[in-house]
Amino acid sequence: MRKILSVILSVMMAVAMIAYIPATAFASSYDIIGKYDFDITNPYETVNWDTWKAYKGATHVHTVRSDGDIELDDMIEKYYSLGYQALALTDHGTVNYSWTKDQTRLSIFGYQYLSHGNIDELSEERYQQITTGSDRGGDGMTEIPLGIELNGASTTKCHVNSYYADCGHGDLELDAKWPEGAIKKSQAAGGICHINHVGEWTEGRHDINTYNDEFVTKFSKLFLNYSACIGMELVNTKDNRTHNDRYLYDETLKRTAPLGRNIWGFCEDDAHDFGDVANNAQYFVMPENTQANIRTSMENGTFFACSKTAKTEQELGDGFEAQGEFPMISRVNVDKETNQISINPYNANVVKMVADGKVVAEKKVNRDNETITFDLNEFENEIGSYVRFYVLGDGGICYAQPFLVTKSDTKISTVQFILPSTDTSVTVKDSNGNVIKACNSENYYKLGAGNYTYTASRTGFETKTGSFSISQASVNAGLQIKINVELKADIGVVTTTFYVPETIYTNPSTKSFQYYVDRENKVDGSLSNSATKTTGNIFFNCDKATDVSISVSDATVSYTNGNSSSNGTLSTSVSSGKLYSSPAAGSGKTITWTATYTLKNGEKRTATAYSYVYSPNTNEIGAGIRQAHTYSKDVFNQGILYAIGFSNVTGGSYICKKNFFTDSAPSSNTGIGDWFTKTTNGGVEYGSWSHKSNAKDSHTVNGGTGTIYVDSSRVTNLNQIPNLKIGYWQCDIEGDDVASGYIKQTVDGSTTTITNLSAKVGCAYNNSLNYQNKLCAEGTKKLTISAYTITLRGKRQNNNYYNITINANYVNKTELRTAYNAAILAAYNSADYSTTAFNAYSTALMNAGTVLGNPSATSNDISSAYSLLTNAVANMG
Repeated sequence: MRKILSVILSVMMAVAMIAYIPATAFASSYDIIGKYDFDITNPYETVNWDTWKAYKGATHVHTVRSDGDIELDDMIEKYYSLGYQALALTDHGTVNYSWTKDQTRLSIFGYQYLSHGNIDELSEERYQQITTGSDRGGDGMTEIPLGIELNGASTTKCHVNSYYADCGHGDLELDAKWPEGAIKKSQAAGGICHINHVGEWTEGRHDINTYNDEFVTKFSKLFLNYSACIGMELVNTKDNRTHNDRYLYDETLKRTAPLGRNIWGFCEDDAHDFGDVANNAQYFVMPENTQANIRTSMENGTFFACSKTAKTEQELGDGFEAQGEFPMISRVNVDKETNQISINPYNANVVKMVADGKVVAEKKVNRDNETITFDLNEFENEIGSYVRFYVLGDGGICYAQPFLVTKSDTKISTVQFILPSTDTSVTVKDSNGNVIKACNSENYYKLGAGNYTYTASRTGFETKTGSFSISQASVNAGLQIKINVELKADIGVVTTTFYVPETIYTNPSTKSFQYYVDRENKVDGSLSNSATKTTGNIFFNCDKATDVSISVSDATVSYTNGNSSSNGTLSTSVSSGKLYSSPAAGSGKTITWTATYTLKNGEKRTATAYSYVYSPNTNEIGAGIRQAHTYSKDVFNQGILYAIGFSNVTGGSYICKKNFFTDSAPSSNTGIGDWFTKTTNGGVEYGSWSHKSNAKDSHTVNGGTGTIYVDSSRVTNLNQIPNLKIGYWQCDIEGDDVASGYIKQTVDGSTTTITNLSAKVGCAYNNSLNYQNKLCAEGTKKLTISAYTITLRGKRQNNNYYNITINANYVNKTELRTAYNAAILAAYNSADYSTTAFNAYSTALMNAGTVLGNPSATSNDISSAYSLLTNAVANMG
């Protein structure tokens, strides 16, 4: 690791102290500073992760054209039925010219006629259906052209797969013992190729020492000398023949990577019968599924190789039984400034990083699409010229393609300012007076050799300036400098900290205070983010006060710890409360908290803070379906999918007379036909259908859209928002014991199951909405909530599909909250300012408190409130 020397510069009134502390005391949680910079070559650099998709392909498959046991059309149909989206037929010595046209077997495979007769190709009509996906929603399976396994009859099975080139047809090469001749053919014809199951045509499957220095050196030259040879099989079929080939892969990369030559890894079924099918797959990441794009993906390495059977102990292990889908990766990011590689896996449990053939790091995956970051500086002494990653899950293994790296000595030192509070600001300038920006939110600065100054300031505290120098020797040694800023308040300056709940939610039935959105009772206390917090914290602090009492306007409240203190600090909470007059549902009212305190000189002062009391909008979004027999009660399926807790709802042609905040679901079979009233933009859609005898009916209802505004400076998961819930009521299941189905959630094209349903009559599901977001996220996320239920009796079925939409608009209140608390901290006294200036300030402060607490505040509202307050403060003079 890079040498790290940490320096504290403690800044007080007139004292500066320099000391040395261990590097571990200040180790960055996400940007490790090392002695090397890494030039990282990202094979996925061209991918647009927001718009491109991963298409599942099989690229080593045999049929009865050569030695396969399955008819050509049956093998194609098998892969198509399993959801594959690309397929290459690679019969021995036999170019795949077409899936539809008669193609005579080579004479060596004439014996197949005895068992299978003539080859059964696809009809032109079926070919069009499969390649366009017309019978599976437009999701076609692309024919990868001109596939062939070269050296097709090599007695050693020294095979090479070639694509996109008419080469080697009929060339059986019985005596071939090395792949070079086959690779030459592919390259000369303009194709691309990879080397197959090396462990089979060497002794590598039995003895890993086969891959000695001499072998690896010779093997490496196949990639160094032939650009058409893009890679090798990491796993073939069930890995019996290739379990030592990942060792060969790493040993070869150690020779080619320093020369800038990457090698792509493939996992192949090498399918000869149905038992070989779907053990492996390539996932090609492309803008669309075309033959040209697949070739580009294969050439550039923009794909992932997946397998259910990688038998080494560090991978899946011998005896592993795959369950479910392959683990996969939804995004790869390389940050060259921080020397970090991040991946977002799903269906995954663990991510491992390999360098020079050794697993140097592994990280647990806690949730789908979690960002897993590896900082190369953490392992810089173990990394040579490449790193690669693989993901393990219940469904198998997913290999990412290698990242080539070049190390060089870093020419940057780092300085971090340790600030006493979140509202302390620091400005750093170089010797020319240019302002240097921090490189992250933890006040890190990456600086070269030179002289620097800094200014630290906080409202109500003495502003302090200082200077420091970084020598070239410090840069070369990788010094990490820490400047610990400690500011002391000026004598005579009064500051006040006053925290009250930003938002108070009332109970829709009783109108009493129910839930509180607040913060911890201490200076710079952390923000709470519970959806069901039932007490509201109140905190006041003034170190120059001798007593304080709290009062509130327009409400009656009870306190857990009283509302007064005999010193300058009061820490209490609201245990219950109610407005004198409640606002209409979906609106709110701002209440004023007043702290009256006495300074040590006997002067009486007041401070104000504000809470927004919000009466929840009880309008729901929903999708209701009624299916019923026309002549009996044999099969009924009636239910409603709903969500509550929105700022507003749109869409839908109905409102529902049920209140999902307060009403209970029916406990016996109940018709819902009279629950719905026609209303434009009511948020609810409803459909009613008559069911015919012995029919299998399917109906879909798309409900309305609910909009919420999410304060991402506080909220990191939508389940932290009070009253925001989704639910499903099963109202009628006559003719069946239960309604079976599911509830799912789709965001950004990724669908997760919320719950599986086996519902009797009643409330089958009612819970908060679980969707995570980054702190301080902005923008809008569209969440589609879908439910499906089926009831049946004999041949009669009712299939109901319900959909509703939630728009989550993320807003960031950090700047406004900081400005609001800084204004209160400044303890502006009306006696010191003009009436006009102070009234404008008071109005702006109340408006800021209102917007902070209003759960429907938009980004424009927040920006306007911030500008109004900062301008008012500036005009105070």
